[in-house]
Amino acid sequence: MKTAALLPALVLAFNAAGTHAQDADAGRLVFRKCAACHQIGDGAKNGAGPVLTGIIGRPAGSYDGFRYSKYMVAAGKAGHVWDEDSIFEYISNPTKYLRKILDNPRAKAKMRFKLKSEADRRNVIAYLATYQTTMGEAPEAMEQMTALPSTDTPGRVCVTNGAMAEHLFIVETENARISEMLKPGQQLCSDGVQGGKISVFEHPDDQEGCTRLMAPNKSDTLVRYMEFDRCEWGTHNQ
Repeated sequence: MKTAALLPALVLAFNAAGTHAQDADAGRLVFRKCAACHQIGDGAKNGAGPVLTGIIGRPAGSYDGFRYSKYMVAAGKAGHVWDEDSIFEYISNPTKYLRKILDNPRAKAKMRFKLKSEADRRNVIAYLATYQTTMGEAPEAMEQMTALPSTDTPGRVCVTNGAMAEHLFIVETENARISEMLKPGQQLCSDGVQGGKISVFEHPDDQEGCTRLMAPNKSDTLVRYMEFDRCEWGTHNQ
């Protein structure tokens, strides 16, 4: 049985980011192949596959609320913990990998997708390593961010970043179009008595993000960022 050393998640995150930081941007593009089944980052939820936030250092088959195969559960009970090397091998051929570590020729993985390119695998692992949020602290931090006020301001359109990470925000009105990378808790406003539009992107070079039409004299808060216009917003402009 092959097992990975169980190290604190933060230590693994530091090592992973340091080793492959130059590949994380390329990995973000590769991850689009995975996004049909997996979510990662702010507001991520289980889908056809489990949430991948904090996957490095996580015991196999252990993400809360996801229904794993009996073989993945067996791997976790046997002590298997995901590290960069095991993920690298697993995503090239999930079923083959499970059969190897379980020593069971009948084992099958629920994941059918295979990522053959070694470069793509290394890059996407570097991207995963940028989402090593300490899971135990996330709910409290999210609650604090969600509670941030976003007061309506006459003659202005404003947006507050209430998510847990820095994002690019754009506020467009009849008077101006302004953009800025906002850290959690920061706000961006533009004069506009006719209302306007808010856009938010995970990275400045992204083509897909979220947009929000704003009524005059209204403001809003980004609560959770999710790609493809699935962001969660506050209620200040409803």
